[in-house]
Amino acid sequence: MSAESGESVDGMNIRAMGKEDAVEIVAMARELARHVDDPEPRVTAADLVGDGFGPDRWCDGLVAEREGRLVGYALYCRTFEAHAVGRRLWLADLHVRPGARRAGAGRALMAALARRALDLGCGSLCWELWHLNRMGRAFYRRLDAIEESELAVMRLDAARLRALAGR
Repeated sequence: MSAESGESVDGMNIRAMGKEDAVEIVAMARELARHVDDPEPRVTAADLVGDGFGPDRWCDGLVAEREGRLVGYALYCRTFEAHAVGRRLWLADLHVRPGARRAGAGRALMAALARRALDLGCGSLCWELWHLNRMGRAFYRRLDAIEESELAVMRLDAARLRALAGR
């Protein structure tokens, strides 16, 4: 059974996100921002529905539920690198509610993402992690994730994008 249709591991159901999950996912995104001391996300449920289900789709997602309640989510998208691995899956957000941590939701979401990446022919699953997120770092180490030391995350924010584009 695939994560697209749903899979259950130790009472934790992992399934593809649906439009009906958008409000709860946005609430969990706000929890994640508070957890990592990040600014409040500007995304709305309508944004997530448009970007996750619209004709110009930008993201996919999985949710973890236990006893009919969402306890975690993972948002991801496809990327491509010609010089490295080729296809890869990019994990944008992973969050498990505090009351559900250490119950297997994070591992189940990551395992479902790993299967999705392999099904898509990806050579890797990648993500960013705040250096100060000790809990996240410990979790990913338990998954045997590799911390890249030779890469720096570079970003152009909206103002810099407009300046570069001449707008």
